[in-house]
Amino acid sequence: MAEQNWIRGASVVYIGKAGGAAGLRQRVRQLIDFAYGKPVGHRGGRMLWHLADWKNLQMQWRICDAGRADRIESELIERFRNRHGDRPFANMVK
Repeated sequence: MAEQNWIRGASVVYIGKAGGAAGLRQRVRQLIDFAYGKPVGHRGGRMLWHLADWKNLQMQWRICDAGRADRIESELIERFRNRHGDRPFANMVK
């Protein structure tokens, strides 16, 4: 499945959002915990850990109003789709 999701020529491999009380810190912790086999309630981005060089991944973030986070995430994924023909490698739903 991982090879089927790979987008040749793309430098972005996942677009997600981090909301809630703990925000970005909690979301990053969930991603890392999942990578090391810990149970987490959120599974978005789980394909990241199929990458051979996952320890070299870099993260960028954008601060926005909580009420706009879902819309902005969707817009960024749509922009990616328009450019590459499919969603980012580790985005499984949108």
